[in-house]
Amino acid sequence: MREKTQTSQIGYRTGVTYLKLSSAILSSLLIAVACQGESGQESEAPTRQPRNINVEASQVSYETDTTRIEAVGTARARASATIQPEVSGEVTEINFTSGDHVEKGEVLVRLESRAEQLAVDQAQVARKAPSV
Repeated sequence: MREKTQTSQIGYRTGVTYLKLSSAILSSLLIAVACQGESGQESEAPTRQPRNINVEASQVSYETDTTRIEAVGTARARASATIQPEVSGEVTEINFTSGDHVEKGEVLVRLESRAEQLAVDQAQVARKAPSV
């Protein structure tokens, strides 16, 4: 049994030695190839002659741009409100146009108020009249 162990250790050592030797040869070849292009003297780059460039200068002037763009689209309001009266009646006055900005509490529409005014007047008369 001892012979098998020694033989396998020898084979292992031979494999490691072979691997180290292969690595050393490969590294040497890579260094030789990398250094092959260098001759020790730096080559001089050809000098470039400056080119002449023609430049035109002009006075800056301001003009109105009259570009006109025509497009078709659909516009939608970011916010809208539904208006519903508390009472029904005939509209006698409209105090806004479509697209106007209005404030809370602003009178937008007036309705015919003759019947309601008559009821208010009758209630006031009844309140002032002496009770019997």
